[in-house]
Amino acid sequence: MRSIIAVVPTGIAGNPYYFQSEEQFVDEVMAELQSLASVTGSISEVIVRGSYELAEVLDEHTSDDLEVDSFSMDFRMFLDDEGNDDPSVEGVIDGGAPMAEIVADVHDLSEAEQADFDLSDRDDRDLVDVDVLNELEDRDGGVARIGSAKAKAKARATEMIVDDYYDYTETADHTLILEDSTDAYEDAARDVRGHHNWSKYPSSCDGKVRSVSLTSGEDGALNWTHALLNRNQIEEDELSDSQLQRLRATLDEDTFNALLDADYETGADDEASEPAAEPEQRGRPAAEAAAVAGKPADD
Repeated sequence: MRSIIAVVPTGIAGNPYYFQSEEQFVDEVMAELQSLASVTGSISEVIVRGSYELAEVLDEHTSDDLEVDSFSMDFRMFLDDEGNDDPSVEGVIDGGAPMAEIVADVHDLSEAEQADFDLSDRDDRDLVDVDVLNELEDRDGGVARIGSAKAKAKARATEMIVDDYYDYTETADHTLILEDSTDAYEDAARDVRGHHNWSKYPSSCDGKVRSVSLTSGEDGALNWTHALLNRNQIEEDELSDSQLQRLRATLDEDTFNALLDADYETGADDEASEPAAEPEQRGRPAAEAAAVAGKPADD
C-alpha cells in the first residue's frame, strides 16, 4: 500500500524566497522521504502544509510518479476568532476592534457593508490587504493578533491534513517536518501530535513523524543572510565579502538591489561568520508574526 506524506515546513524553510538552492532543498527533502519510505512503504503523494509555491518547487524537481499538492488556510479567516466557551480553546481577537471596523477605517465601508462584513467570505477577506494589516499592526495588540491568526491557521490546516474526518484534502499517513534551525519546529511538532490549543479536540498524525533540519551556509539549501537582511535583523556592514558574493550569485538583480544599496562597497571582515539562526524567534506567536503585511510570508 502506498502512503501519503504531509510535509510541514517551519520558519524560512516554508518560503522559497529564502532558498539559496532549490535543487539542494529538494535533494534534502527527497533523501528524508526516501528514508521514510523504507519504513512506511512507497509514497504516492506529498501534501505540503502551507504555501503552494513550495509545493511547486518540489513538483518541478521530482518525478511524475510522485503527486505533490498543498493545503493551507488563510490566516485572515481567523483575525476575528474568539475561540469558544471552552477555556482550553484559545481565541485570536483578544479584545481588539473587529476587523470590519479596521477595514472601514482604511476603505471607507458603509454601515451596511460593515454590518455584513464576514471574514469567511472571500470578497470581504480580500479587503484585508496590506494597508489594513499595516493599520492592524499599528494598533495595540495587533502584531500578536496577526501572529495568533497565523498560528491558528497553521494548526488547523495540519489537523485537516492528518485527520480523515475532513474532506478538504487527502489524509496523510505520516509527517515530515522541515526545520530551519530555529525552535519554530516545536510548534509544528505539537500541531502534528494534536497538542495545540486552537481546537477543542485536536487530531494527531497516526503514523510516523520525522523531522529534518535543512542546511544553510555556503552550500546549503537556506539563505539565512537574505532572511536576516530582509527583516532588518543584521546590517549591511556586518556582511563579509563572501556573503555579499553569495547573495549576488543566488538573488536576481532586482531583489539584490532592493535588499542592498546598489553602490554598496564591500569591506567587512572576510572572517565574519554566517548567521546560524534568526535571533528573537522564540515561540508562538512571535515566530509567526515575523512575516506580516508587505513582506514575504513564511510557511
